[in-house]
Amino acid sequence: LGHMDPAGGFHARDKTRPFLPMQARSLDGGATWEVQPTPCQTPGGRGLSADEHMNTEMHIKSLLDDENALPTCPGGIDFTHPDFALMCARSGLLAGSVSWFYYSLDRCRTWQGPYRLPMFGMTGIAARTDYLVNGPDSCMLFLTASKADGEEGRVFCAQTTDGGKTFA
Repeated sequence: LGHMDPAGGFHARDKTRPFLPMQARSLDGGATWEVQPTPCQTPGGRGLSADEHMNTEMHIKSLLDDENALPTCPGGIDFTHPDFALMCARSGLLAGSVSWFYYSLDRCRTWQGPYRLPMFGMTGIAARTDYLVNGPDSCMLFLTASKADGEEGRVFCAQTTDGGKTFA
C-alpha cells in the first residue's frame, strides 16, 4: 500500500514514502473483507514488489544482492492443504530482479518465508502470485523473466515436485 501523490505521474504515488505490505481477508466467504498488514517477514522490513514505485534508498533489491540473503525453502509444503495459500514477491521488473515466495497453511493468518526462487538461467525474475496446484508436493508457478534487452516480458512456468524445495 502506497501513499498518493497526484503529481506522481502514471501511477499517482509518492515515491518518497515507503510502501507497506497489506492483505485483505474474508472470514465469511467473501461477503465482507478486512484489510490488514500482511503478517510476514519482509527483507529489511521493506515493501513487497514495490521497488519501481519508490526512491532508490527504499528499494528492497539492495538487501538481496548477496545470493544468501534469502534462504531456499526446505520443502515439505502440502500444496493441497485446505488452508494453503501462496504469495510471490519481487525486487523489480527488469534484469537484476530477484523473486521469492511465502506460503501459509492457516488462511493467511501467518506466512512462512521468505524463500528465494532460483534465477532459472535468466537475468531477472519478476514473480507475481499466479500458480496452479497439481498435487500435495507439486505446484506450478507462472513467472515473468527479463528479455534479452533487460526489459520485462518473457513469461514461463516453473514447477516444484518436492514440496517447494526445488523448482525447474
